[in-house]
Amino acid sequence: MKRNIPHSPSDDQLIADIRAGGRQRQATWKHIYQNWRSDLAGSVFEMGGTRKEADETLSKTMARVDRLAKANTIHLKADGFKGYLCRCVVDEALVSLLKKEEDSTDERAVAYIRKHWREKLTAPVSNALQTAEAVFTAGVERMRRRILNMEKIFELQEWHILKHLQDETLLAAVEMGGVWERLALTHIQTNLVGGIAHYVLNNKGTKQDAEDVCLIAASHFHNQLINKSGVFLEKTLEKYLYRIGQNEWGKMAEKRQRAIDTQNEWGGQIQREERTRLNHLEERNPPALHTPVDGASSMVEACAERLKDHLKTTYLLHLEGYSNKEIVDQLKLDEQTVKNHKVQAKDLVEKCMYAQKLAEPLKTIYLLHVDGMKDSEIAKKMKLEEQDVRTYREEAERRVCTQKLAEPLKTIYMLHLDGTKDSEIAQKLKLDEQAVRAYREEAEKHVKSCLVAAKKNKT
Repeated sequence: MKRNIPHSPSDDQLIADIRAGGRQRQATWKHIYQNWRSDLAGSVFEMGGTRKEADETLSKTMARVDRLAKANTIHLKADGFKGYLCRCVVDEALVSLLKKEEDSTDERAVAYIRKHWREKLTAPVSNALQTAEAVFTAGVERMRRRILNMEKIFELQEWHILKHLQDETLLAAVEMGGVWERLALTHIQTNLVGGIAHYVLNNKGTKQDAEDVCLIAASHFHNQLINKSGVFLEKTLEKYLYRIGQNEWGKMAEKRQRAIDTQNEWGGQIQREERTRLNHLEERNPPALHTPVDGASSMVEACAERLKDHLKTTYLLHLEGYSNKEIVDQLKLDEQTVKNHKVQAKDLVEKCMYAQKLAEPLKTIYLLHVDGMKDSEIAKKMKLEEQDVRTYREEAERRVCTQKLAEPLKTIYMLHLDGTKDSEIAQKLKLDEQAVRAYREEAEKHVKSCLVAAKKNKT
């Protein structure tokens, strides 16, 4: 039975009937052709097209929209289904003209683009001192090449010609260099990386992380262009940058997690040693203040043995599981003094453990410094010049502070301390040099703060 189309069916009903197929689909397309043909074909006629070209364009558009409706990928705007079809017709007509690469058809396509879209295309790179005509022309030419390379890819997609023309104009501006490049990159970094920041924040990143990843994504994209390694956009530039941002945040988060796991393993050694001691204790009231376990062979124990007597006694009792109150009773001290002793002891043991990763003579000099020896005394003991001792000690302090940083700051700054240039670090870690420089400067700030705090604690 033939289905009658309502006089004014809703957009949703039209799309649903197309998706349903069969006679419903045929009746719907017939209704659209009869009632909307003049509006849909208007843009083809404006481009200088004939009646035959208009019918061919409408046929191609309907076939494409038919596939999109079945795939349920049609997203309407405020102008509804009719406006959507008009945009699709414009896109299909421009694609047909640009593909032919004939002077006459090229002029028709460029004339339409210039009349309706030139201002939108060149606005990001507008400059009062120069005309953007060269950028506009280069963008259209890039779009023609893109159409020829991607016709099969877009078989089941909308063309979105205006959006892609905007992207290709930006790419053309970057490749032209100079003022065009600066304006285009500023627009990209300001307007096209918001999705990356949102993604990072939604995946346990901080605001600073989001800013860093956005910068890295934009820099990575720029490097691809200037190195001629190719930027082939299957979708929009915004989605292309978003994909780069996703990959970069994935790498950064993975490195950070590995660093946290390593730090937890290293920093948690003290807690594991404490649990080992408690597991070996059969009584809470030992006959002496300290009963060694397994000959004090662990790194924590070795570092604890370096403490001064008043700190060592408090810290060893703490390791054996005594509470502050019990230590107060044992040593006849006030509770605040016990707390202070524990804080000082933990800090010194931590420094001692960090020092184990230092090379000689940094390790020995730093441990003697932690023990409270002055530079002059260390110089005399090790038969070195006092100035050399001071240099070694300051270098050791920087490296100890660096070990407390999170990744990738820690790795980048360690390489920097080893004398590696930013460009070499970028190549080694597969990062953009500008991002490496930003990370290094951030690490430098944290290390300086750490050194200042250490100096204050010493005084």
